[in-house]
Amino acid sequence: MIHDCLKLSFFLCFLFVTLIRHTFSANLSNSLINSSLPAVSNPNARSAWQSYLHRLNRIQIRNQRASSLLSPFIAQYEFKTPEVQLRRGLVYTGFNHRLRTAVKRGMERKQLSIGVIGGSISFGTGTSKVGETDWVSIVEKWAVKVFGNVTVRNGCIPGTLSAYMAVCLDMSVDQDVDIVFSEYVLNDGKLGQGFDSSSRLKEHERLVRRVLSLPHRPPLIFLQTCSHGLAFPEDHRDSSPFHDGIEEAYGILSQYYDVQWLSLRTASYRLARFNKSPEFSWQNIMNADFIHPADFGHKIMADLVVWLFHHTATNLMLHPLTATDTELAAEELPPPMFQGNLAPSAPMCMHFEALQALIVSAQGFEFVVEGPKKKKGFVGLVPGSNVTFKINTDRGGGSDGSGKAPLVLVQIGHLKSYEHMGKAKASCSSGCTCDPIVIDGHHSLQVSQTYLASLMVSQHPECYVTVEVLKHTSSGQHKVKIIGIMISDTANPESKFCFQKLIDKYDLSTLLKHLTLFNGNREPSIFERWREF
Repeated sequence: MIHDCLKLSFFLCFLFVTLIRHTFSANLSNSLINSSLPAVSNPNARSAWQSYLHRLNRIQIRNQRASSLLSPFIAQYEFKTPEVQLRRGLVYTGFNHRLRTAVKRGMERKQLSIGVIGGSISFGTGTSKVGETDWVSIVEKWAVKVFGNVTVRNGCIPGTLSAYMAVCLDMSVDQDVDIVFSEYVLNDGKLGQGFDSSSRLKEHERLVRRVLSLPHRPPLIFLQTCSHGLAFPEDHRDSSPFHDGIEEAYGILSQYYDVQWLSLRTASYRLARFNKSPEFSWQNIMNADFIHPADFGHKIMADLVVWLFHHTATNLMLHPLTATDTELAAEELPPPMFQGNLAPSAPMCMHFEALQALIVSAQGFEFVVEGPKKKKGFVGLVPGSNVTFKINTDRGGGSDGSGKAPLVLVQIGHLKSYEHMGKAKASCSSGCTCDPIVIDGHHSLQVSQTYLASLMVSQHPECYVTVEVLKHTSSGQHKVKIIGIMISDTANPESKFCFQKLIDKYDLSTLLKHLTLFNGNREPSIFERWREF
């Protein structure tokens, strides 16, 4: 009898201790979950996040709860976007070996360098305070909190296409960068042709290859925004359907090169278009032009970036870095998706003040700084004005098989705009030879962007290229603005294929319709005045 009583007493004590431990553990877990919960205002969204953290809390890795290990990636950040939409906006991750390696460096508190390339959106146009409410600045503040030793360089240049960045990447991205974000869906417009004949897709592939070939083998992450017209009111004449843009075409590059793909369009569209959510309306997400995201749109973009880092950190816990990651990081890029579509290894770009060193004579051209964004360049205003640059196109001679040394690609960066602009002739005036071209800086739609005009030039150590303002003009005025000169570092018989006349070959009526850029003091564009139509 006594023996049975002792056994019962021991059993009751065991139950009591077990219950106390379970209660303490549960309270601790709930406390951890509540402290890690993102500060979201929507009750349903908060409940979804709570469920997500409860699921993480049930996972243990090396005797630590996953919610504890991942707490810095969540507790240090205030998500505004529902978890469902974040998952939708993370369109493609692939094996993700490059980003896994970079995030691991950050988690170990090693130096982490992040670069951003793109146009006016990631530059911050449309936000209330550049440097604070734009997505790049939001992500930078979070990354410093979580990783510590982080530097972020915003190399975005408003009004430029990815074709420009493919040639002049070195001006915007450090050679030792560890992670690169790219945003070009709006500026690059829409595909008007099949994939095989699309020069824009080929140009973007060259940019992808240049970034992925940088010394630290950085991951490239597409942060895609909304194409022109997608966020317009449904009854607006320029309103575009979900599929009408270049994002899907760039998605092919994402899959071919294992490049991560984040999409503001996919993360926002259902809530904004179908659910008519007051918080997630296009009026709230986008600026008044319905093209550039406003503060809330930039917050969604930042949410997507932080979610990708969180997703990668979770993956690292479940699948730590292995030899496979190292092998994949070291392997060569696959052949170009478009045959022969190789990027220049290190093109030479001379812009602004650096361009002055190349000038040997100038009549009527002056160096100017224009507009609130302080856009620099050399401007000629009257017919006959000319400027001559001396460049070195000698690449060691050699024959292309026909007995002639292969030509070198020289590109002249110039402004195209809707008013004041004229035409100019670009030609080789001494030393080297080339077929002259006419540069037309005028078009009818209200956008201002940097375009590239191409010359195929013979090799010579002292090649003189002259730009002269012409009398003929379609605008009634004669302004010509030269922004830079880009020279290929190699003589390549394939250069003409790889760098076709990048912009002049475009269907401008299609391309320009889908691009916009604020440029100084001017009347509102048709995109800003949509309510008047």
